[in-house]
Amino acid sequence: MARKMTKPKLDRKTASPPTKSAKVKVVSDHTGAVPVVGLGASAGGLQAYSAFLDATPADTGAAFVLVHHLDPDHKSLMADLLGNHTDMPVVPAEDQLRVQANHVYVIPPNKYLEIRNGALYLSEQSDRRGTRLPIDKFLRSLASDLGQNAVAVILSGTGSDGSAAVREIKEQSGIVLVQEPTEATHDGMPRSAIATGAVDHVVPVAEMPEIIVRYFRHPFIQSRKPTKVLGENAKASLKQIIAVLKSHSPINFDL
Repeated sequence: MARKMTKPKLDRKTASPPTKSAKVKVVSDHTGAVPVVGLGASAGGLQAYSAFLDATPADTGAAFVLVHHLDPDHKSLMADLLGNHTDMPVVPAEDQLRVQANHVYVIPPNKYLEIRNGALYLSEQSDRRGTRLPIDKFLRSLASDLGQNAVAVILSGTGSDGSAAVREIKEQSGIVLVQEPTEATHDGMPRSAIATGAVDHVVPVAEMPEIIVRYFRHPFIQSRKPTKVLGENAKASLKQIIAVLKSHSPINFDL
């Protein structure tokens, strides 16, 4: 079944794989917001994250936030391990920490993570382990906070965490990339995300950074103002709409 691409496509025939030394730069929009890529994974995630960072230039101008299903009872070494795969700083996310371009942030164990006004916020995971969906929670906040400057990446994992939120990323004009299921160590999360119909690209991990950089650098994204939701636009224009209706209809709209 052919997959439709609703955003600028990568020409795979001419594009070369990105390298850490590639001189590409993403300029954030006129609001000054740093573009953010939210990556979600569970089982097999360390391998997928490593491959992603191996292929990602260190000067993209974007921030990368990794949300992983971690054992809540053990200290995570993921930030240290992933630091060997990139020249970007890789640090555990901290409460009220403002994201910076060209940085990688890793969710700590037993925490939920959200982003609001460009800053990370941590909260305790108090619900039962089987019902915890940290990827969905972060990606929802990312969609709300950054709109078209948000990218969601779903990688190897079991279950369906992240699938509900990718629709919101799309609704807010961001894009969604999913690891090719046949490449993933565990294909449950990729296949669940694909089933939503809200995915722009299904590709091997090594191809993702090039697509993301080209998306952020596209003139449409660079020049576009943040999109207002329909309700805000309609409310602001209500008086003008009523005036036009009055001039073309005998109905009394003042009642």
